[in-house]
Amino acid sequence: MFLQALIEYANLHLSHQAEEDAWEERRVHYLLEISPTGEFLGLLAHVSRSMTGNQDLFVPKNLMMPRSPVLRTRGINPLLAADNTRYVLGAGAWTKPGEYKKHTQRHRAFVKLIVKAAKAIHDSSLEACARFYARPDQVKKAREAARNVKSGALLALSVDGPVIAKPQVRSYWNGHYGKQSSKRAESGFEGDCLICGGAGGILPTHDKIRGASNLGGRATGVSLVSFSKDAFQSYGWQTNQNSPLCSHCSNQYVLALNDLLRPGTPHRTNVAGLGVLFWQKRERQFGIFEYLELPDWKRAQDLFGAESHTNAGTDTFYLLVVSANGGRLCVRYWASGNTLELRRNVGEWYMGLRLSDRGYEPTPPSFWKLLRVIHRQGAPPASRTVSLLRRAIEGQAKPLGAQILTDALSPLQHGVRVSPERLGLVRLCLNDLRYARGDERKISEGLDPEETAPGYLCGRLFAEYESVRAAALRKLGKLEVSPSLFVKHYAQAAACPAIAFPRIHVLLRKDLRILKRWNRDVIIANERRIEQLQRLVKRTSRGFPIVLDLEQRALFALGYYHQQADLISRALAKGKKIFAGGTDFQVQADE
Repeated sequence: MFLQALIEYANLHLSHQAEEDAWEERRVHYLLEISPTGEFLGLLAHVSRSMTGNQDLFVPKNLMMPRSPVLRTRGINPLLAADNTRYVLGAGAWTKPGEYKKHTQRHRAFVKLIVKAAKAIHDSSLEACARFYARPDQVKKAREAARNVKSGALLALSVDGPVIAKPQVRSYWNGHYGKQSSKRAESGFEGDCLICGGAGGILPTHDKIRGASNLGGRATGVSLVSFSKDAFQSYGWQTNQNSPLCSHCSNQYVLALNDLLRPGTPHRTNVAGLGVLFWQKRERQFGIFEYLELPDWKRAQDLFGAESHTNAGTDTFYLLVVSANGGRLCVRYWASGNTLELRRNVGEWYMGLRLSDRGYEPTPPSFWKLLRVIHRQGAPPASRTVSLLRRAIEGQAKPLGAQILTDALSPLQHGVRVSPERLGLVRLCLNDLRYARGDERKISEGLDPEETAPGYLCGRLFAEYESVRAAALRKLGKLEVSPSLFVKHYAQAAACPAIAFPRIHVLLRKDLRILKRWNRDVIIANERRIEQLQRLVKRTSRGFPIVLDLEQRALFALGYYHQQADLISRALAKGKKIFAGGTDFQVQADE
């Protein structure tokens, strides 16, 4: 149960916050400096310098802030000595038309709480804040200094240091939080917590989860456990009676999610509108994409080889994929297991995506490139993204299906060039489909002379035709101006070989006559390979197939790619030039 894992995360890694229900760590943007006599001294940016890639950024620093004992989406509920601009300074340059009254009311409530706390505990810093708000001219100076500050930015009052860090102030807020929380719990009911099993008060609502605004959620926060509609309730239970959690457990899982969703944390990666949260039980500073973004195949082999499996040790990992819709947080995928199995599955994922090189050693396909393979902008539907991620994490236990294969093949019908990432994904999908139906044969990463599937043989033959066509156009000086065979005929050849190949063969005979004038021996060798493939096609399928289904079209693409790679490797071995795929795959000949 992932709620238990979140509570465990809070207890292990956020123990300093988990012990104090009345406080939470948040990013505070500014410190509003006040003198002991109540004069405004300045607005200081509360930031630290951080390097992200090649960018030098200033990021707001964390500060222990008062936690609201009630939901702040309704009504006016100020925090003590630190809050957003609307509460701390009221109406100002950040106020939109029609919001003046609302901001003024929030500001008055904020000032009233400070005056009340100052009278109750006689703390000098709170008394200085009360003097500041009693002087309209000083408040006006602060508003002028904050004219460029956003209304949602967090400001903390500071009198020789943040006021909320003073022991007396913290003690007062602890008492205030306890009283208000008790009133909130009284509006709930008695029951047994599903997580810890303890009997006691069950809160009717849980705190809001922040950090999901760029995932489709509201900036004010979203809810994970919520039964606000009649359709969500059952057996006559009201609100959170349907999923009872005690106040401590509900605060813990919200605390964990707020930390995992916090911008800049190594545990969070945004992928195509989804938030991918990854953490381990013992090692905290680690992200899933350290597994899925490798610079070269040697690194992949070192990390996922048999030796690393035996020496790496084991830890427990957790992976949570979320999105948001309005006020709700949606769980798209949840997985947990040991890191040894994770390494093995991701290693198998990389080996399934690998293909023989075409004159250069390609880098391991990154997850981002695979998203672009199935969607032009790299933002496929959430179900597709989750399918890829689930396959990498859980291995062939969660095989890819025909939908991903269709998405990868479709652009080839519109003239998009083949690439190692696209054909690697096609190979992985094909092997998964074979595995799902109990077929143990696997598509190899390089040319397989033993593969006799009609689609594979037709793809190999098309690559041979194209190589000859490109060479002939080059001899005639038309390579740069004439459309390649791929652009003109690939879509039809991959769908209806019986119609396309007779037409292509007419072009081939003309091209061969042209090329025989320059190098008759080489062209005769090409003819022999073409004739051999033609005989194999006739033997296995009694001629060119009329129509190729999805898997045969995928085999066509792989046969085409494998034959290209074989042609290029032959040219490299002999130091000659080759023109394949309508793209100048040329190897400089020895002079």
